[in-house]
Amino acid sequence: MNSGTAGIVVGAATSGLTYAQTVVRNHSANIECVPFIAADGHEARVLSSIPAYTFYAVSKDTKYPEVFIKILNLYLDVSEGERGSDLHATMMQDEAGNEIWKLSPANTMGAIAPSKANELKYDQLKELAEAIEKRDDSRLSQVDKSVYASISDYLDNGVYRNWGWYALFKENGSLQKLVDVREVEGYFAFSMYSAAPSENMNKYLEALDVMQWTAYVNIIVGEAELDSFDTFVTEWLATGGEEITAEVNEWYSQFND
Repeated sequence: MNSGTAGIVVGAATSGLTYAQTVVRNHSANIECVPFIAADGHEARVLSSIPAYTFYAVSKDTKYPEVFIKILNLYLDVSEGERGSDLHATMMQDEAGNEIWKLSPANTMGAIAPSKANELKYDQLKELAEAIEKRDDSRLSQVDKSVYASISDYLDNGVYRNWGWYALFKENGSLQKLVDVREVEGYFAFSMYSAAPSENMNKYLEALDVMQWTAYVNIIVGEAELDSFDTFVTEWLATGGEEITAEVNEWYSQFND
């Protein structure tokens, strides 16, 4: 994408941030997000798993472990809470111009009940899209105002590295489309495993992942026949995959018997 040699790429709804460099290099580049498609015309299903990528741990020897929770609560108050505007005014900048609250040693996103997540997310996206259209950020949360400022830099000042934010949050942008497809029954195939890596995952999974992607790439580029996939599966199971599968099934059975 960044070198201008690809016409389509599979990615996350946030891929606009990754491929903003395409627009930096070619200001006339026109990139749009479309829902996942299947080559054979059938409805495609998209694999999905828990998106957590950062975890915090507090030592049992910590004298005041509750302070960690207070830091997270304060971060949420500044970024998303009702007191956000007042708190933000006192934590906005130091003498060097840094937004002090963003230097928090711990940060998180607000938790939303699953039953209301789509509704609230869609409302937030609509407010951002309307703010972009009307050029008015007065109704936005502090975090969304930061996003809006980046988008304004792209639209008004030609700061093309911020194009990705516009691609995500504009009217009918990628995040709005993500909310829409979440309403389609069966669109996502969710991973049923939501625990920490098992003992055998830690032991074998890194090598198995390399084996998997090597097998996929060899088939895609024509260096291996399609039926070589069956050989790969046999080797994957024999090289630790069978042990991992047994662990996952045992874990799953504890909660679904």
